Amino acid sequence: MTKPAITFPLIFTLLTFIDVSSSASIVFNVVSFGAKPDGVTDSTAAFLKAWQGACGSASSATVVVPTGTFLLKVITFGGPCKSKITFQVAGTIVAPEDYRTFGNSGYWILFNKVNRFSLVGGTFDARANRFWSCRKSGQNCPPGVRSISFNSAKDVIISGVKSMNSQVSHMTLNGCTNVVVRNVRLVAPGDSPNTDGFTVQFSTGVTFTGSTVQTGDDCVAIGQGTRNFLISKLACGPGHGVSIGSLAKQLNEDGVENVTVSSSVFTGTQNGVRIKSWARPSTGFVRNVFFQNLIMKNVQNPIIIDQNYCPSKQGCPTEHSGVKISQVTYKNIQGTSATQQAMNLACSKSNPCTGITLQDIKLIYNKGTPATSFCFNAVGKNLGGDTHMSSLAPVMEKQESFRGNSVEEQQSLRCVGAEDQVRKGRALEKQVSFLAGNVVEKHGIKGRAMENRERPMERQRSFRGFVEKQKSFRVVMERQLSFMNAGGERKQKTESPGKRGDSPLHIGARTGNLGKVMELIRGCSGTEELKELLSKQNLEGETPLYSAAENGHSLVVEEILKHMDLDTASIKARNGFDPFHVAAKQGHLEALKKLLETFPNLAMTVDLSCTTALHTAATQGHIDVVNLLLKTDSHLAKIAKNNGKTALHSAARMGHREVVKSLIGNDASIGFRTDKKGQTALHMAVKGQNEGIVLELVKPDPAVLSVEDNKGNAPLHIATNKGRIKIVRSLVSFDEINLNAMNKAGDTALDIAEKIGNPELVSVLKEAGAATAKDLGKPQNPAKQLKQTVSDIKHEVQSQLQQSRQTGVRVRRIAKRLKKLHINGLNNAINSATVVAVLIATVAFAAIFTIPGQYEEDRTKGLLLLGEARIANKAPFLIFFIFDSLALFISLAVVVVQTSVVVIEQKAKKKLVFVINKLMWLACLFISIAFVSLSFIVVGKEDIWLAICATIIGGTIMLTTIGAMSYCVVMHRIEESKLKSLRKERSQSKSFSLSHMPLESEILNGEFNKRMYAL
Repeated sequence: MTKPAITFPLIFTLLTFIDVSSSASIVFNVVSFGAKPDGVTDSTAAFLKAWQGACGSASSATVVVPTGTFLLKVITFGGPCKSKITFQVAGTIVAPEDYRTFGNSGYWILFNKVNRFSLVGGTFDARANRFWSCRKSGQNCPPGVRSISFNSAKDVIISGVKSMNSQVSHMTLNGCTNVVVRNVRLVAPGDSPNTDGFTVQFSTGVTFTGSTVQTGDDCVAIGQGTRNFLISKLACGPGHGVSIGSLAKQLNEDGVENVTVSSSVFTGTQNGVRIKSWARPSTGFVRNVFFQNLIMKNVQNPIIIDQNYCPSKQGCPTEHSGVKISQVTYKNIQGTSATQQAMNLACSKSNPCTGITLQDIKLIYNKGTPATSFCFNAVGKNLGGDTHMSSLAPVMEKQESFRGNSVEEQQSLRCVGAEDQVRKGRALEKQVSFLAGNVVEKHGIKGRAMENRERPMERQRSFRGFVEKQKSFRVVMERQLSFMNAGGERKQKTESPGKRGDSPLHIGARTGNLGKVMELIRGCSGTEELKELLSKQNLEGETPLYSAAENGHSLVVEEILKHMDLDTASIKARNGFDPFHVAAKQGHLEALKKLLETFPNLAMTVDLSCTTALHTAATQGHIDVVNLLLKTDSHLAKIAKNNGKTALHSAARMGHREVVKSLIGNDASIGFRTDKKGQTALHMAVKGQNEGIVLELVKPDPAVLSVEDNKGNAPLHIATNKGRIKIVRSLVSFDEINLNAMNKAGDTALDIAEKIGNPELVSVLKEAGAATAKDLGKPQNPAKQLKQTVSDIKHEVQSQLQQSRQTGVRVRRIAKRLKKLHINGLNNAINSATVVAVLIATVAFAAIFTIPGQYEEDRTKGLLLLGEARIANKAPFLIFFIFDSLALFISLAVVVVQTSVVVIEQKAKKKLVFVINKLMWLACLFISIAFVSLSFIVVGKEDIWLAICATIIGGTIMLTTIGAMSYCVVMHRIEESKLKSLRKERSQSKSFSLSHMPLESEILNGEFNKRMYAL
């Protein structure tokens, strides 16, 4: 099963957060609206006034709750608002101690329909002690309220918040979208009733990371309608772990899908990761769930699916759960179980769990005996790896009933892993029962013969695929019995190396099986064989000593070291770590002691980046390991990585105060060591949130406050730029601090605070006496002036280039439109020419038969032939006949060309139109001459002046028209020639100057803006 794709809009939310925190915003301080930081006066009205002002602001706004304690009753911060809002809390908000004041509201603080909202910092104390006492006494108590609730919110960031002593739930999301919750602490006593930590339902795109939950119920409760939910870096305990459900409360309910729980630690919790539903019909589902990289520390039920959930154990439903569970992956889950049964998969009898995947499950019963698993109606696969738990193979014991009210009472089918039983030394009787794959009834019928066990196994349809892969159960029985008759000893050649290429010694060392390790070592016949065995590396480059040291098996480490030299003990894995280094990283103190006792020089080993084991342990916060290594060699603290950072740098940045204190106590001078950026450990510490570390670093010598990095930034500059208000307050409290020191950019700390738009930082610095560079009257840094000038030029050039691109786009758009107009114009001209040609041909053809005087109709009356024109011998008729014929045949030629030739290319079409137009000019001119010539015959000699007038008028009009058109043709050709020359010059130019822009205007004005031209 692949990890479910969870698409979260983290880019948007992170940009929102950066924008909110960095841009200038209007500040609404609740104290200015009448809030009293005394913890007694009701400040509810003042908070609402401040919120209303911020919500109505057209620009981004910040509601500031300063230091102090503020009392709030039930309050709703309603939206949507006009702009982004940051709710920044520096103090503590408390609820009334009298829980009756909440009534049946269901919530204490509600953010309803807020968008683009950030809740930053602060402590919220619901003071629920009296409410818990009422609950525990069994009195008639109100239902309780949720501390911080978000309803129908979108694009929300919650950071650095601490919620204490909630009545029901610390933080709840209902119907929300795109929410990031990070670095929060949700705290209540482990015995507080029903105090969930983080509750989500009907929400999409939620991220819950880097947080700590200590409470009396679920650390994270995932309800129906939850999709795309990521939980990472969670520290849970005490509490009931991470729970999906309970579902099947109703028949019609939404499901849960695309949930990932990763890189988290569960300490002393009742459950680890749990999926629970009531035994009722339901349309709900749970699918695409991924549990990976989890550490269990003394957890009662590390892995659990419970589809018969009924916590009260009274009046429990007896139906089958309708919730369909599918595609659930458990990968790399390790640690200790407080109960022997570490995995319990109790699925619905009518809806089996499908697509269950197990990989690298390493859970050990904390009393030293092997952990077991328990499953019913679960279909899936075991991908192997270092899976020390029982697998999903169909080797089961059938229990008498599946009607129990809780997981502890359920009598279901328990999966058993054969190899684990052999490796752990189970009795032969149990091995026969488990390894043979037979089904044995547990209550009163354990002694049933083995031949009767095969039939129930065939009835387990959920594992039919696995059963079909087995060629014969009889063969399996014979092999297992033969295997056990040989004394249960596993031959080395049958041990699978697995995907990591582990040898049997690797597996024994990793699992802490001292007996197995000793057996393998003693089985070597000579020194060379032993050396080869101990130095053998798997695919990751890890030796058996590395595997034992990584997992903290000190006894195994001690045994292997007895037979090993320094060179073999120093072999590095592919990640650059040797056994000593990886033990320091994991904090395995006893293993380190064994290594140092044998080879003290291992303390000086480094990885690929020149990181010592001390540096790695300091980064992880392993104070005992740090003290051990400093005791071994105090000079280790001075060794720096390739980037110049010492162990003190990393410990200060990661917030490990005790480690910092130990390193400084060993050698105070390392506080002045700088890395390649010129930064000291104090520079690193002020980037975090731990004031104590800052005090520890300044205490030996306050002069460290004035050390500047390569950019001239003192620690005060760094803390201000990071927005660390508490750190800035601590720094300005030292008398030795230089409040007005300027970095190489010419900025003081106050300049930086004003740039990032943090009004509270500005206020803190001004109160301490800080000033801006301008107030100090110091000239601006020349380098900064040059940088600003270059920036201005860059922006100007970019602006001009953008305008040039936009102009080019406009020109191309205009050219496209004009080209279309040209095409339409040519088509219209061709169509018009065809019509005119047909018209002239028609007139010219008809004219010869309608001449004045008509034709000779009677041969006997005259000398003319029959049908001969009576004016045929006159000169005007001859002129008419010639020019009328020319007009006719020219027009017919045009019609033939138009109806026969199809021209597609625009250039050819223009040439065709040019030729046709000239022919039509001639046809029009010839038909005009034919008309004028006949006019001399029609008017007679007495009125010949009329014919002369017609000739003058016609000649003037036609000659003027043709002359004007000829002039247009000539001018068009001249302008077109000029434009071609301009284009040629431009194409030959290699300059990309913006001076070409006027040329575009010339082109537009010269060619594209023409309304009319002649062809």
